[in-house]
Amino acid sequence: MSKPEAAPAPEKTKAESLLGPLLKIAATSMAAQGLRRAVDDAARFMIMSLLGVIAASVATLCLSGAAFVLLRDRLGSAEAWGILGAVYALAAIATFVARRRH
Repeated sequence: MSKPEAAPAPEKTKAESLLGPLLKIAATSMAAQGLRRAVDDAARFMIMSLLGVIAASVATLCLSGAAFVLLRDRLGSAEAWGILGAVYALAAIATFVARRRH
């Protein structure tokens, strides 16, 4: 048994032979643009997150200092440290519980 002969492929015109590479270039360009946009978004998200952590740290230090000064004037140094330590311990426990739920 012999294999049936396949129909010969139609010859491509000059325009058709140029269209394939041009489409590949356009598709590659679009993919690169999408990748650049994704990288930019990820970098922006990382920078904003880092700035948020820095701002929260500075706010925590400032508010802790103010709370310590107020508590030290009313109660004493040891009691002020104890109260601040308890507040941070409760905040840490609440954060731990909140993260475990998700």
